[in-house]
Amino acid sequence: MAPARARGRYDHLIAPEILDVSPDCIKIIGLDGRLRHMNRAGCTALQIDRHEVSGTEWVRLLPPQVHELGFRSLGEAGRGSNIRFRGLSEGGDTGLRHWDNMLTPLRNFSGIVENILCISRDVTDQVALDRSLPASGTIASSMADEPNGSHHNLPGDDPAGASGFKRELLSSRERECLFWAMSGKTAWETSVILGISRRTVEFHLANAVKKLGAVNKHQAALMALNQGLFKLAP
Repeated sequence: MAPARARGRYDHLIAPEILDVSPDCIKIIGLDGRLRHMNRAGCTALQIDRHEVSGTEWVRLLPPQVHELGFRSLGEAGRGSNIRFRGLSEGGDTGLRHWDNMLTPLRNFSGIVENILCISRDVTDQVALDRSLPASGTIASSMADEPNGSHHNLPGDDPAGASGFKRELLSSRERECLFWAMSGKTAWETSVILGISRRTVEFHLANAVKKLGAVNKHQAALMALNQGLFKLAP
């Protein structure tokens, strides 16, 4: 058990297949700024082979003009702050892309930050649209008018949550069910762990999905984690 703990508590709690269902670029980054894991969408967006992800310095995959901001954001997230910043990426096939990056500290069971969860959403199309319609008032519109390098601290009680999604309070049981879904457990396995029926687990998961406006329980779990609605500990 000791070696697993040394690697970080999240290693056996976030099921990779859950991250892969998201179209967003999702990364788990060590406090040294190097990637621990990146989902399929992220590898495609940054044009990196999945086998080369571990140990690669994330910021160095981005254009030079956002390096300083990227390093600063990682540093603040490593000190326990929720951070949001506008970033860019360049690719031969995809060209210049605009990203809305949300960084959330991942804490171990003792509350110590061990790694950073970074969820990056491609907002290139929204930025282009909002530049032509500057009065649209959307999140991407405000990003389009900001210079590269804009950066925001996200307080834990931000009603919009760290990801900008609608945040609605989840019950303790809903958070527990999402936690175990994030761990890759089935509804039946969760019911055994919590001592409730499978139907009750499915009921709580459905409620959580509805409250968060998610497509399914996997997306709801990621949204809840990114918004700080639960930590990677039951």
